[in-house]
Formats: sequence, C-alpha cells, structure tokens
Amino acid sequence: MATAQILRRQTEKLASPAGRLAIVSTVVVWLAWIWLYTPTLRYLGHIFTIEDFRTNQIILIGIVGLIIYRWVEAQNHQPDQTQSQTAEPNNIAISLVLIGLSTILWLINERLFAINTISATLFGLGSYGLLGLTLNGSRWRNGLPAALLIIGTLPFGAHMETFLGYPLRIATATFVGDALARAGFASIGVDTILIFENGVSKVDLPCSGVQSLWTGALFFLAATWLEEKKLGIRWILALGFFAVALIVANTFRVAVLVTVGEALGWHLTAQMLHLPLGVLGFVAACAFALGLLRYFVPTKSINHEGDPQSNNTFYTAPQGRSHLPHFALLPLILFAGLVYSAKPITGLTAEPVPFQYHQQLELKAEPLKPDEEAWLTKDGADSAERMHFTWHSEHGTRTGSMILISSRSWRAHHRPERCFEVYGLDVNDSGTHLVNLSMPIRQVSLGNENDSATYQAVYWFQSADTVTDDYGSRMWADVTQPHTRWILVSVLFNETYSADDLAVQEFYLAMNETVANNLTETQK
Repeated sequence: MATAQILRRQTEKLASPAGRLAIVSTVVVWLAWIWLYTPTLRYLGHIFTIEDFRTNQIILIGIVGLIIYRWVEAQNHQPDQTQSQTAEPNNIAISLVLIGLSTILWLINERLFAINTISATLFGLGSYGLLGLTLNGSRWRNGLPAALLIIGTLPFGAHMETFLGYPLRIATATFVGDALARAGFASIGVDTILIFENGVSKVDLPCSGVQSLWTGALFFLAATWLEEKKLGIRWILALGFFAVALIVANTFRVAVLVTVGEALGWHLTAQMLHLPLGVLGFVAACAFALGLLRYFVPTKSINHEGDPQSNNTFYTAPQGRSHLPHFALLPLILFAGLVYSAKPITGLTAEPVPFQYHQQLELKAEPLKPDEEAWLTKDGADSAERMHFTWHSEHGTRTGSMILISSRSWRAHHRPERCFEVYGLDVNDSGTHLVNLSMPIRQVSLGNENDSATYQAVYWFQSADTVTDDYGSRMWADVTQPHTRWILVSVLFNETYSADDLAVQEFYLAMNETVANNLTETQK
C-alpha cells in the first residue's frame, strides 16, 4: 500500500509543468550520456552476455534482485510522509564533481590506455553521479555500497589475477619457502613452489588465490550495505584487515599444499585438498570481516521519523530550479563527445623477422583471418605468424598448428585458453609442465562437447633470457624491462601425447632454440 501511495504522489508531481520540464531535461541528458559512453556500453554488452563471465552475470542478477527487494521492503516499512525534499546543494556539488572527474579520466583512459575495465568503472561512477541529480539526497548517499557492488561485478577477479597475482605469488612462495627451510625442507625453493602451486590449484577459483580478494570485496560491500554500516576510517581499516586475512588464508593454503604434495610427496592428497582449503579459508576470513563490521564499524545514524532526508521519497520531486544541473551538463557532455579519441591502432606494422626453423620441421603457412588480424592489430602486436607443422623425429612424427606472436607490449599477448574456447574447445585441465629447469610451459587439455575426442595444447612466453608460462610474469616484465621483445608460442597438437613423449620434448626444445635465436638476432 505504501509503495502505491508513493507512486501516486510522484505521478501527480511529475504531471506539473516543472515536473514535465524536469523529465525532458533528465531524458535528454541521459540520452547524451549513453551516446558519449557508447564504446563502453558495447564492452559491457559483450562481457555480460558471453559464457566466459558467467560468474559475473550470476552475481549481477543477484545484486539487482537484492536491490529491488530492499527498496520495496523500505517503502513498505517507512511511515507515510507527504513532504518531499529536493536534492541538497552538497549532493548536487558532489554529483557534478563525480560526473566531471569520471568523464575526464574516461577520456584519458580511452586515448592512452584503452583498458576496458577502467572505462566501465568510470562509466559506473559517473552514472551514479548523474543519478545524484535525481534521487533523494539521503538515498543517493546510502546507496553508494549498492552502486559499488554493481560496479564490482566487472571482471576484476581476472585482472587482479593478472596484475596482482604475480607479485603476491612471489611473496607467498618466498614466505612458504623460508618456513619450510626452517622446518628442515631446504631443497624446496621459490620456483618449485610456484610451479607446484600453479599445477595443483585452479587459479580461476573465485574463493582461492588472488581472486578471493575480488570475491571478498563484493562480500564486504554487500555486508556493509545490509548491515547499514557507515563508510569512514574504521570501515577502511576493517577492509584492510579483511584483505590481510584473505592473504593469510591463501598463504596457509599454499603452505599446506606444498608441504603435503611436494615435501611429503602426497600429490593426489594435495589435489584433493586444494578446493576445500580454499573454501574454508575464504569462509573463515569472511566470518572475521563480518565480526569487524558488526563490532568495530559504527552503524549509520538514521532517524526515520525526525529526519526529513530519510523520507520514503525515492525520486526527488522537481521543484524550482532542480532541472538546471541537467541543462548545464548537456553542453559539457556534447563537448566530451566531440573531443573523444580512441587509442590509435599501431599493431602488425613491423615486418616479421624470419625464423630459422630446424630441418626436422615441415611447415605450411596458414594466413590469419580478418577478425584475428584486427584483434592483434588493435592490441599492438608487432607481427604474427600461424602455420601447420609436421615434426619429424626418430621417435615419431608429430603434427599440429602453432602461432607465434611477437610484441613489446603485454597487451598484445593473452592466455591462449580463451582462443581455444572461442573455437569451440572446452578447457578440461591446465597446468605447468617442466621441459627442463629453465623452460616451464603451460600444458592444456581440451575437449569438444560434440565428440569424445580430446586435444592437447601448450604455450609459453619467451624473451631473450626468460621462458615463462605465467601471464602475470609476462605482464610484470613490461614494468621491470619495458619495450623488451617477447614472443608467445602457442601450439595445438592434432593428437594427445604423453607429457614424457620424447618426440614432443624434442619439438619443445627445438622451438625454444628457434625463438631464442630469433630474439637474439633482433637485438644485434
């Protein structure tokens, strides 16, 4: 009943001349806003419709459902008040600053970096600022955790694994290695721990490893909103303690896995433990965070009966000059659209340096498709070659296809698992395989739902002096050694071979030598 009364009152107010003017100004500004952020909206339409981001989609649906439920519940439980308040000047000022700052940073990111997740985040913050010109002041402020929750459904987990995963894994492996050394297992070094942990754990598990920071942040925001906690210094401290708890839980998980699997040699037990350890550690950290929120972070001071800002009016009724901020924004949005410039395309402009392949390797070139060339060009690859190969060895003949992508920017490289999925192959398993102590490669088992066949793929990233199967390591190399040329070697075999297959091992070593010689030649 209360909700129906609110809607009736709002309809009456919007029917007034001032209300109609406010509707026109609001609609026009939002249309201009959508026009300005069209590139970002295309990206959002992509990530929230494809299967790769199914977890993000499910979380988004749950959050939207919770927001609707909370709003309806709030309307039905608040007293009926007829007085409505226009948006306060402080809220309008904050909204305008948020809109302007987000748009400026968005234009800079689109021109210089073209990082889609950052653009989408800025679009979300700017849009919430735009809502601040329309929503009731207190509701707009109190709705910030919910807005951050929606923004948090962007694929931050995968990016955190890429950007933060490598340094955190190094720190974790160093700590665990030192602890094991003090316990008498001095032979287990940092590299051994990294390779073992990569091989036994699922890095895409939301509650394990670095991605638990993303999942934990969503939990913390949801708990903040539901518990009606005040954002402030104590809230920031609680969030920091929670992040530390998640890192400690993950460090404990790695320590147990390495002790059981590598130190004691119980590899199967370690594989069985990695999932429950990740879940239990995450749940324990969340329980700790909930306790911090309830007993350390203060609750918002809300006086539903005495504070006119806490009335049950969701929409700010248009009064006086409340439509002026919208009209003032319109020329600024149009100007931002006129000065918008996407990052220039610079990829595939260099002639590929010819590779001197082994005589045992028979090759047949396979040109890239136009959409593949466009993708590599956009991301700044120097050159790319794809070919079918036949490897002749005294241990047998091995066939397949491979692609070599050369780039001085990590953005032009990628995790080939994504490409295999695009071509209809499902990733059944992925883990590190040591060809030798200086050549770790990623071995991927693939399947196809249309038949029972399985396929095998491998890939690695190689510079003049380093070979790694870790995409995070490849990315951080651009920070420590910028403009260094790297080559991504991605191989898909026509059949499945044992990891110890001698012919396949010879092929890996031959390609490693070929790429190393090519990189050395380009440095002369």
